[in-house]
Amino acid sequence: VAPLNIGPTATESGEARLPDGQVAGEQTEATFVLRNGAGVTGLTKTYEAELLAKVPGAKITDRENAGKSDYQKTILILIDGDRSKGEELAKTLGIELVELPEGESKPTGVEFLVIVGKDKVPSPTAAPTP
Repeated sequence: VAPLNIGPTATESGEARLPDGQVAGEQTEATFVLRNGAGVTGLTKTYEAELLAKVPGAKITDRENAGKSDYQKTILILIDGDRSKGEELAKTLGIELVELPEGESKPTGVEFLVIVGKDKVPSPTAAPTP
C-alpha cells in the first residue's frame, strides 16, 4: 500500500508541493482594475481585501466606478491575458468570467477587470431582538 499524501510534499529541489501540484507559497500574479457596480461607497476597497486574501499575487492598479450601478452579481472580465488563467481566477474568487458588458470601457494595461456587484455589499449588522 502506497502512502497517501494530503499535505505539502517535498520535491527533489526541496520545494513543498500541495496535493494539486502547485508549489506551496506560489502566487498567482495577475493585474486587476476594480469597478464599483453597485453604487455603494467603499465597495471596491472592501472587495480589494477579499481579492488579495484569495489571490495573494494580485495587483490592483485602479479602483473606479462602473458605467452603471445596478450590477447584481460580481463579475470577472478577461481584458488581456490567458483565458484558462481567467477561468481559474473566477473559480478561486467564486464569481463568473464574462465578456465586457455593453457600456463599459475597456481598461488598459491590466489582465482583468472585476465589476463588484450588489452581492458583495456587506449586510448591515442586525440589532439583537429583545
